Amino acid sequence: MLEGKNINLYLKKDGRKIVDNFSFTLQRGDRAVLIGEEGNGKSTLLKFLYDRRLVESYCECEGSVLARGRLAYLPQSLPERQGEQTLAAFFAGTEYYRNPGLLQTLGLSPEFLQSPQTLRSLSGGEKVKAQLARLLLDEPDVLLLDEPTNDLDIGALRWLETFLAQSRLPVLFISHDETLIERTANVILHLEQLVRKTQCRWPVAPIRPTSPTAEPPLTTRSRSPESSAAITTGRWKNGAKSTTAWSMSSGPSRARTRAAAGC
Repeated sequence: MLEGKNINLYLKKDGRKIVDNFSFTLQRGDRAVLIGEEGNGKSTLLKFLYDRRLVESYCECEGSVLARGRLAYLPQSLPERQGEQTLAAFFAGTEYYRNPGLLQTLGLSPEFLQSPQTLRSLSGGEKVKAQLARLLLDEPDVLLLDEPTNDLDIGALRWLETFLAQSRLPVLFISHDETLIERTANVILHLEQLVRKTQCRWPVAPIRPTSPTAEPPLTTRSRSPESSAAITTGRWKNGAKSTTAWSMSSGPSRARTRAAAGC
């Protein structure tokens, strides 16, 4: 379980409040997604929930976080210090050989984890899988994922959808990928900046994920970017979709092209 209470975040450079009195509890079975425009504080809030020291250099912070169990955090991009590490060094000290089921779920082999290949040289899908494997080997109780779909190809995206949908761990993740959101999330938190970014709000709505049986075209998935149109989500009753429109921001949506090759 992860609980944030009365969280306020202010940017030091201009004093602008990016999160206002945020309170939320992530329970077992929750797969909550943070959505909103670029610059609305999604990544900063996720970092604060994991470790406030990650944002104290550029933010004034108020509020408290209560975590029961171990948190695991996947950053938006691979940290520089890890990029030059070999896979063998990255997984040194772990007992991955005791958890063949995890490796099989992630589509990784022991030989891959023992490779002299650097993390920087991996494909986008391989990087995400390697980082997730390292996090999950520590047996976390909560997952915090910052845009895990970045640079993933179609095969890796489908794997991530399945992983999130079947995960028993509570998950809070950031994404602009409408397909991923509709197929995996059961809670939406929308961080908004209103009135020329002088007012904050964060509406929350429960939703029911769709079935992944109807696949979109292999090369195109709908993405809600920094200035995107409404994402349609909602509750499903007897197979019929009862629509709730969530305006992530204003402007046209766009498609994100994926390579159909394996990760």
